[in-house]
Amino acid sequence: MPRWSCCRYSRDYLRHTVLVRLRHCASKRRIFREFAEAGLAGGELYDGLVGAAARKHQLPLITCDRRAEPTYRVLGVNYELLLPISR
Repeated sequence: MPRWSCCRYSRDYLRHTVLVRLRHCASKRRIFREFAEAGLAGGELYDGLVGAAARKHQLPLITCDRRAEPTYRVLGVNYELLLPISR
């Protein structure tokens, strides 16, 4: 798949799924400005959207995604990282 096609698919996916829900959560411009100022890029943007929704609704975010932890931290999201049970 050509790169431009992937970008268009990603843009359309976000526009029709996550961003539709985001309009109830916060101003799109403000949230993306916050992401840019935090230096978020790539997959961090999706993590940022998830975190922003939890933050807006003052709900703790329960996650197993260690990779997303720095994004939640920089955005001030109340989160709890679940760790695997060691046997």
